[in-house]
Amino acid sequence: MTERHWADYPLFKASVEDHLKELDKVYTGVIEDHREVMAKVGDTDMITEDLLVGQIKDLELFQWFIRSHVEKLG
Repeated sequence: MTERHWADYPLFKASVEDHLKELDKVYTGVIEDHREVMAKVGDTDMITEDLLVGQIKDLELFQWFIRSHVEKLG
C-alpha cells in the first residue's frame, strides 16, 4: 500500500471533543490499513501477521479510550 485512504489531521485550535473525534478517525484509518496488510500477508508470513495482530490490538485499545471520552463529552 503506497498511500493511505484517510485524510491528514485537519485541526489546529479546536475543542477537546473535536480533537478526540478527529483522533478516532485517524485510529480508524490506521487500523483499517493494518487489517488490509494483514489480509495480504495471510498465513504466508506468521511472524509479520503476529506483529500486526499485536499492533492492531494496541491501536484498538487506544481507540476505545478515545471513544469512551467522546461519549462522556457528548
